[in-house]
Amino acid sequence: MVIVCSQAIPKTDPYLVDRMTAIAALKGCDVLICINKCDLDPADALREYYENAGFRTVSVSAETGEGIEASCAQLVFPASCLPFTGNSGVGKSSILNALDPRVSVRSARSVRRSCRAVTARMSGSRLSAQHKSWEIK
Repeated sequence: MVIVCSQAIPKTDPYLVDRMTAIAALKGCDVLICINKCDLDPADALREYYENAGFRTVSVSAETGEGIEASCAQLVFPASCLPFTGNSGVGKSSILNALDPRVSVRSARSVRRSCRAVTARMSGSRLSAQHKSWEIK
């Protein structure tokens, strides 16, 4: 499970990340905490907190591409589902698009602007990182 969070606007409440990591642990899921928008706020204290707790953590900027390559190296869960979760506006869709622009994920916010309110959902898309691949459902 990739938990996307940010200390820039919108700022993620660490309690939300704690809840998601607890649920993942209960279900036996591996967790990667992906702190986005590091170009606006590096969130060093947040990253250090979760690293000290034993979680794999990466800092990225979907906007500038910083850290995207490092996050690709962390996203290897062969033949399994890789859920992305996080509060609204933290950049889940932007990170997926930065990982592989061919995916072309639209955020729920952009979908709402273009038509009536709906939830954007990506189903069965495959991302590839060099010779490694993972599935987003």
